[in-house]
Amino acid sequence: MNLGRGAILGILLGVLGGTFLAVLDVSADYKERKSEQEELSDHVIRFHVRANSDEEEDQLLKEEVKANLVAYVSPLLEQCSTKEESKMVLEDEMEELEKIALETIHEEGYDYTVSIYFSTEDFPMKEYGDILIPSGEYESLRVDIGEAAGQNWWCLIYPPLCFVDGSTVIVDEDGKEVLKEEVGEEAYQNMLIEEEPKVVVKFKLYEELKELFGF
Repeated sequence: MNLGRGAILGILLGVLGGTFLAVLDVSADYKERKSEQEELSDHVIRFHVRANSDEEEDQLLKEEVKANLVAYVSPLLEQCSTKEESKMVLEDEMEELEKIALETIHEEGYDYTVSIYFSTEDFPMKEYGDILIPSGEYESLRVDIGEAAGQNWWCLIYPPLCFVDGSTVIVDEDGKEVLKEEVGEEAYQNMLIEEEPKVVVKFKLYEELKELFGF
């Protein structure tokens, strides 16, 4: 089939137009997601534990330290209704948290130092059960074990999405309700994995050719 100049020009214009619209859709979606992340960061505190190294023993020690710390702070934060209130409680408990971490380290036969402090850090996207927390900068309670050169572990300490059941950290349904109250129904629904909107980029060229040639 021979295509005239008009048809070819139409296809090319379709390509340019479709690409432009796709870029606009992606850009708008990115801006919306960025705004949601910045709003979310005003309501949450993440918990970040870094192991001394990536050696198996150090990674196991990291798990013990974070489990004991989460078990201690979870009951303390149950009555907190804001991020600011939670942060004040955690600041008051810094010495005790450090004591628990050091006791855990020593009980496991190590002499590593530990540093616990608040910092603002860049976190990757993370799933907590059916909740998807977008990537971006968040305030966190950070725990550095020894050289803090190993793989890390993180969760949300407020709202308390993770807590310890024996040796397992699981998603707290009550924490999810607090998160919904903090950020609002619409923002919360956007964080549900099954509700996660997907950007579908369709190029006009393909649609034009499919219609033209019937494939």
